[in-house]
Amino acid sequence: MKKASNEPQIPKWDIATVQEKLRAHRDEVKADIIEESLIVVDDFSQLHILEETCQTQMTVIGYCSSGSCTLRINMKDYEIRPNDLLCILPEQWISLVKSDNFHCSFVIMTAELSMQLLPKVQNLYDIFLFLRKNPCIHLDDEEINLIRSYQSFLKERHRDPHGMFMREIQQHLLMSLLYELCDIAGRVILQQHDKPMNRKEEYAEQFLLDLSMNYRRERGVGFYAERLHITPKYLSGIVKEVSGRHATEWIEEVVISEAKNMLTNSSLTIQEISNELNFCNQSFFGKYFKEHTGLSPKSFRAAAGKAS
Repeated sequence: MKKASNEPQIPKWDIATVQEKLRAHRDEVKADIIEESLIVVDDFSQLHILEETCQTQMTVIGYCSSGSCTLRINMKDYEIRPNDLLCILPEQWISLVKSDNFHCSFVIMTAELSMQLLPKVQNLYDIFLFLRKNPCIHLDDEEINLIRSYQSFLKERHRDPHGMFMREIQQHLLMSLLYELCDIAGRVILQQHDKPMNRKEEYAEQFLLDLSMNYRRERGVGFYAERLHITPKYLSGIVKEVSGRHATEWIEEVVISEAKNMLTNSSLTIQEISNELNFCNQSFFGKYFKEHTGLSPKSFRAAAGKAS
């Protein structure tokens, strides 16, 4: 019989954990918990809660307004100063090294929500790889004001008690924020065009590009590996090393995100959605969807309808 490990487990921080931490410091932190999948933090300085290493299960976009701090992200130290944009992605390791009167503002969304938006922002795939390796980008005043404007507008629109389409407005604002992030990161990438990618990064980028074009009809790692003339095992290992997720995890995330989008925002029947995503039949689609979400497509659609 295998003995249970006595080694401490690295805590996984999801948005519920952040909500709990913010409530514990509600007298010190200006935050709006907009909904279960999205938080906007006006001014956050209680970084001592990050003194213990954790693994993120969410997407965080923030900027430093004053002071400085050093964060360790994936075993590398980054010094964050005023006008620095911080982008923390799911499955990254993070801990506080030091802080000096640090103040920052954040937009925090669940990994699920960010992945739901990803298929609609195709150009984010290659930029995603860049942001995993470069979580801190220095911005000029105009760029910082853009990020600040989205943060303020998200809160302002949420506070409108008479809004009939708040969910749709919120999603489009978040998509616009991601486009701005893409644009900013894209400009940085162009400035660094003289730094070529290594072979593994090229494979991972091509896999994500192929996935963005073929996920509706191909869910097997073998298909994508064959296009790159490498084995499925090697491809999965490369993608895990470069992006933090195995190839199968990327495929599942994108397919499920698109299925959720169709169930929530279209009038297609479940059978038609199954056909659009190239499942052999509706029953298999239902099993696949429930395995990854815990709900049947019908139950998910009903719950999404009530939430909206």
